[in-house]
Amino acid sequence: MTTILLVISGVRPDALAESGSVVYSRLKQQGSYFNQARTVFPSLCLPCQMSLFHSVPPIEHLVTDDSTLPSTSLSSSFIDHISRMSLKSGSFYSKEQLRYLSRPGSLSFSYYRNKDHYDGDVDVDLVSKAISWINAESPNFVFIDLNQADEAGHQTGWMSPHYLKRVENIDRIVGLLLQEMPLDSHLFIVGDHGGHGFDHGTKLPEDLQIPWMAYGPKIRQGYQISRQVSIMDTIPTIASVMGIKSHPDWKGSVVTEIFQVPPTISQSRNPISTQVIRA
Repeated sequence: MTTILLVISGVRPDALAESGSVVYSRLKQQGSYFNQARTVFPSLCLPCQMSLFHSVPPIEHLVTDDSTLPSTSLSSSFIDHISRMSLKSGSFYSKEQLRYLSRPGSLSFSYYRNKDHYDGDVDVDLVSKAISWINAESPNFVFIDLNQADEAGHQTGWMSPHYLKRVENIDRIVGLLLQEMPLDSHLFIVGDHGGHGFDHGTKLPEDLQIPWMAYGPKIRQGYQISRQVSIMDTIPTIASVMGIKSHPDWKGSVVTEIFQVPPTISQSRNPISTQVIRA
């Protein structure tokens, strides 16, 4: 069973609705979701994703901008955590600073595409490479970061026609991933931050509110989560799906209400149909 974490960088929850994201709307019928989850402040890429993967606030990991190098003493990254259990993980991304989300040697496979030296659609390339690796290697965990919506926000503004087109394209890419990933996989779709105007990083709701979605055999279908969800809850919840004990330093909590049955370490697989998604 592979668990996939898809981070849709810079995608606001209202952008998914306004862009007419058909695949995401169908996923809401077959998964569990919360439209107004919250990220951390400062709402910048690396601080937010450090908090995602380490399940701690920026005051603990001390990364407060996109150029700060994380402390080498950090030991709570999810990728490092599962590496110590000899589990196989892979990472696919186009922001070079995301290599700092784990320690050297923890990943089984890493694929980085420098968008400035590639003429094609970087996000499509990342997902295509991830699908090939997943189907060839059957890893335990895969991280994919899609950045094209964030880039469009900085170029033409959040909620601009160009930005919304990029969000719509990400929705089609999610459809491709759903068609090709193994049937017993679990998929988490999470934003890292939103944006307003031509930037982000503030405490404005437009910057802090993010989409949060879980889908797969163990997840309740058509369920809207009732409690507030934090980006820091993502990794503890993924660990629970995978039957892994949480790291003692994690501050986030498991979103237990999304599970069809209470999660346990030995919970068996229970595949469901993806016919609606794949139609």
